[in-house]
Amino acid sequence: MSYANLTISAIDGTTNESLSGYDLAILSLNYSGWPGETASSVTNQSFYLINGTYNVTIDMPGYALSDNQANITVLGNKNYTFTLYKTNSVQINIYDEITGDPITDNVTIRWSSNSTTWENVTNTSKLFLSNIAADEYELLFYSSNYSTRSYTITVGNRSTQVLNAYMISTTYSTIFTVKDIDTGDILSDVSVTMYKQINSTWTTVESKYSDISGKAKFFYDPIAHYRFYLSKTGYEDYVFFLNPILFSTYEVYMTKSSLLNYSVDFDDVSIIYSPSQFYNEQNTTFNWLISSPSGLLTNYGMKLTYPGGTDSSSGVNAIGEQLSADVNLTGATNFDYVTLEFNYTTSLAGERTYLFNLPIISNNSAGTWMSNKDKTYGLGIFERMLITTIIIVFIVGIATMVGQVIPGVALGLFVFGFLVFIGFVPIWIILPSMLIGILFLIWKSGGY
Repeated sequence: MSYANLTISAIDGTTNESLSGYDLAILSLNYSGWPGETASSVTNQSFYLINGTYNVTIDMPGYALSDNQANITVLGNKNYTFTLYKTNSVQINIYDEITGDPITDNVTIRWSSNSTTWENVTNTSKLFLSNIAADEYELLFYSSNYSTRSYTITVGNRSTQVLNAYMISTTYSTIFTVKDIDTGDILSDVSVTMYKQINSTWTTVESKYSDISGKAKFFYDPIAHYRFYLSKTGYEDYVFFLNPILFSTYEVYMTKSSLLNYSVDFDDVSIIYSPSQFYNEQNTTFNWLISSPSGLLTNYGMKLTYPGGTDSSSGVNAIGEQLSADVNLTGATNFDYVTLEFNYTTSLAGERTYLFNLPIISNNSAGTWMSNKDKTYGLGIFERMLITTIIIVFIVGIATMVGQVIPGVALGLFVFGFLVFIGFVPIWIILPSMLIGILFLIWKSGGY
């Protein structure tokens, strides 16, 4: 086997100064019998290893554990530098929402938690704080030339985070009242994230929860294009656009969710992506949104693998953002998928990873049936089930009159399955009816 040399070093992410006195652990990902290497209190340490890929973990006292490990491929001589940030730290970047430029006005930031309150003032559009007590903080940004904006960030033990805050010089505001579409009850603790097109890119400008009265207030640019993403456990994620915002109040209705959907809600982090299917030989823009109104995120990323290539993107904004990729499918077969992998790390927990296989429709002229997949046209679950029941009654009734009962019931089960396949109704609602229909067919066909 060939031997190689791996040299590890570390620098401070804010000062670029070299660091020493950290602990290292090196584990081979190629050879299960390789015992691994460990070293304590080192600086610019070199290791003689077998050529291969190694997982290297670094632990520096007083520094965060984020970005403290990497998979490094070593062939010959390899130098690798870790960039570390002080423990319990937050890097705040402040921008003008209208221009997208950094703000150089005096901006006061008030930090409030259940146990303490303090303020910082900056006129450089940047602020870096470290050794903050682990807690959830509400950050209030205010300046003489800008409207007040609030953000929430959750500082964890030995974490480091980035918060991109946007302020706007306007007095225009709107209030959303979030309600249940079926009962009309107000919904509190709904995650509401506000996006604005800045330089042709959807940018997260504010994120908060609806209060006990179901309300969330936002300041806005009266001529801008905004998008809002609402999420709550037990409800379908809801995305809508306002171009521009016209009224001072809106009522927004959310629908209780089925068991099957294309969203992930975990640890106060909400994720939604679109589209959920692709077409062969067609260029598609894939959008992946992650939102954390409580400011839990430290980093996140997504990767698409498909016939013809791969695309990946990542970010570090504590409240989340939208990541996009251009997917150009070529040469896909009926057995191919688009594989979506994504991950995120929070200040209170480790990395979470997910993997989904998204279908590829090989024939672009699949017709009107596939063009209706996952489209509910704004109908609630009651309306969709009423339409489904009417369709089944007509189909089974006509088939029974023309033929016999057994073919009629079998045809009804096929229609049930088709409506589930295209996403018009969730499977958990029609499952009892399908089970009874299958048992009826077995009984009538002499299965008992």
